[in-house]
Amino acid sequence: MLTSLITTLALTTHLLAQTPAPAGRIAVGIGTVEVLPALVQTLAARDGEQLLELDRVKQSLDGQLTAAIGATAKFDVIARNDWPQLLREQDFATSGNIDAMDAQAAKSFSLRGIRWLIVPQIADFQDYIESAHFEGLGQKMTRRLVKLAVVTKVYNTTSGRLVESVNSQFDDQRIINDPTNTTVQGGRFTDSMILSIARSTAEQVARDIVDRLMPAKILAITDRIATISRGAGAGVAAGQIWQVFAQGQALVDPDTGESIGDEEVSVGWIQIQSADTRSSRAGVCGGDFGVAAGCIVRRTTESNCPTLSTAPSSAPVAAPSSAPVAAPSSAPVAAPAPNNPLTPVTPLPPVQSTGKRYTAAIFVKNRPADVAPEKVMVLEDYIAAEVDRLCFTTVSREDTLNAVARFAAAGANAGTAVDPQKDLDRLLSDETSALRLAQQMGVDYIMIASITAYINDRIDAEAYGATTSIRSAQMDVTYRLLGRAEGQVITSDSVTATEKIRESPTLQQKRDLIDVVIRRCAHSVGDSLAKRCSESALQGGAALPEKVALRVVCTMQDMSVPGVVSDPATGRYIVSGVNWNLLATNASVEIDGVVVGSAPELMNVFPGLHKVTISCEGFRPWSRTVNVQSGMNLTVALQLTDEGLLRWQSQLQFLQNLTQAQQLTDADVEVIRATAEFIRNSRVVLDMQNSTTINTNQPPTYIVPGWWPAAPAAELVAPVVP
Repeated sequence: MLTSLITTLALTTHLLAQTPAPAGRIAVGIGTVEVLPALVQTLAARDGEQLLELDRVKQSLDGQLTAAIGATAKFDVIARNDWPQLLREQDFATSGNIDAMDAQAAKSFSLRGIRWLIVPQIADFQDYIESAHFEGLGQKMTRRLVKLAVVTKVYNTTSGRLVESVNSQFDDQRIINDPTNTTVQGGRFTDSMILSIARSTAEQVARDIVDRLMPAKILAITDRIATISRGAGAGVAAGQIWQVFAQGQALVDPDTGESIGDEEVSVGWIQIQSADTRSSRAGVCGGDFGVAAGCIVRRTTESNCPTLSTAPSSAPVAAPSSAPVAAPSSAPVAAPAPNNPLTPVTPLPPVQSTGKRYTAAIFVKNRPADVAPEKVMVLEDYIAAEVDRLCFTTVSREDTLNAVARFAAAGANAGTAVDPQKDLDRLLSDETSALRLAQQMGVDYIMIASITAYINDRIDAEAYGATTSIRSAQMDVTYRLLGRAEGQVITSDSVTATEKIRESPTLQQKRDLIDVVIRRCAHSVGDSLAKRCSESALQGGAALPEKVALRVVCTMQDMSVPGVVSDPATGRYIVSGVNWNLLATNASVEIDGVVVGSAPELMNVFPGLHKVTISCEGFRPWSRTVNVQSGMNLTVALQLTDEGLLRWQSQLQFLQNLTQAQQLTDADVEVIRATAEFIRNSRVVLDMQNSTTINTNQPPTYIVPGWWPAAPAAELVAPVVP
């Protein structure tokens, strides 16, 4: 019977914990009832049976105290002693066996915090027989006495400060004398007596706490009938006599300067006529010296209402002020919204239509080192999907597959073995490069998002008999929307997303939390931009500057060939006094990550700073920031790789051993012709416009043989913008 009652009380506690807290109630948790260690030692030395009885009372008091404090309707009672059962239900709801969209299903990480912690401790327990001898009558009488004293401390859970401490004592002999509570063999308590003692003590503790922290007040009074802010749940019953006090001036401790409450002056008496759950009605009785709404009322031990001749006590009593109880306010107080992921989200205001959907290029940068490159690209995809539903169409790097050098499968834009995300992150580390790349892509706006932080945590906790491990992830993302012309900031914001999962001996989860926070960050970015678009319509991007002509000429560093010419007078081939520079014609030119052509073709580029990258098979990559100006010729000396250098040196060794004015034999000419064919097949030409003159006295009538792959003169002159 006792077990079923305690189970019912525990279930009631669970239901109370899942109900949203009414406005104004303070959330409290109730700690496990403890027994003073000295009391345990005393009872163990005196009587083992009493120690067993005390343990039974203690266990029953645990559940009864939660029910009694909840019944006062003054606190929002949060389950703590039954935490393991709550966690097991949440684990089961997360296991996949319950519909996740069911509004009634338990939700993890939604347990409420508590402002106050109520810590009860049994300070005294006595159960003994008292005897009395009446020698004159020749009689002996005995009676059983049971005493239970509980000290209850209320702590502020944030500061650890003691809010209040109350002493409560059970001394209700009616329970002991009740025939239904007759003790069994050995004088041990029956289950009904234990339950009655625990319930009576719990109700007394609850009344003492509420009376000290939130004294009852008169809410209204009409025709000498007062309504007070205390009900049957707090032990109010018909026939009780309560004393009425008017509050006077504030009292201040002269030693500490702290407020110790208000002066209380007795102004009358009331007798309870009826009691509801949260309020009671009482009639004014005896002398009335100003009983009015707002007066404090306190329970007395009087059995009858004082007569009119009985003067109320004028001794001032200080009301406790250690509890921060707020005064009633006429303004409505909104109840805090429950932390329920199924709660509908207030829709964002509609996006204003501009009559045209502008385009925006999206770039995502990765600051933390522990975010994998593929996850960065996932975030970019999610942001593109979110932003695309707003006031502009998005263009991502992958959308411009053949424009971005590291993503093409073949041809001039073929990818490399290097991780493309790393190359692009290096490229976009300079915001100017992102701006120029967006201009090349022809968009109206540039959106640059940065993963500024990614934090993984694990917390192992053991409390109230349950062991749990919490894995959490947090990602911070900032973004800026820039104009396409000069990169001015149109709007910016930062968003944060977190996700947690709980593991326990009965629930193991192997999810990667980064996927969840990525999706939530992208959604938050979309909401932020939607708000921006709803506040003011976006306009078209500012006019871009006119493009200018740029030509890039790539020479081979430390590599030239001696001039071989034909003497028209003799028809013989000789070595001239000019060294011809070698130019690479298959070098791919990237401007801000976009392949715009091959050297030495003419290219049209926006003026200003650009990240210029040149790549050519057999040569080391060349990259530099260049301030491009109109009509600019950029000459770059490419350095051969170690393998390429050996290959070219073996091919040019014969030419480089020739001496000036040396006349060549037919065999020499055949070797030179083969070398010229090698140069042509390597897509390299001779720069005959900017060659190095060794001897200025060479005859000007020499003719360059046609088998040399010479660059057309038109490709090396200053370019002209079409």
